Amino acid sequence: MPHDTSTDPCAIVQGQLDAYNARDIDVFMQFWAEDAQFISFPDNLLASGHPQIRERHVMRFQEPNLHGKLIKRMNVGNMVVDQEVVTRTFPEGTGTVDVIAL
Repeated sequence: MPHDTSTDPCAIVQGQLDAYNARDIDVFMQFWAEDAQFISFPDNLLASGHPQIRERHVMRFQEPNLHGKLIKRMNVGNMVVDQEVVTRTFPEGTGTVDVIAL
């Protein structure tokens, strides 16, 4: 039986990761609440609301080698925690970043 992506928290998070890896900004933004905040731990606000989050990712989606690789996913109730390794293009070249996403 397929997952209902409208209510299954893991399916929702997977949909967002799939859209990220496809660099599909329109689909990717469907997974963000209008008033969502993009925060770097512990309290560095990077973007607030759809316009800022979209702008941040439009630029990132231009990177030719951008890819998020899921290492581990855990969930309890509606809380999902992903451990990922993200490949990016940095000024000094291709590199990876370890990410924990909630």
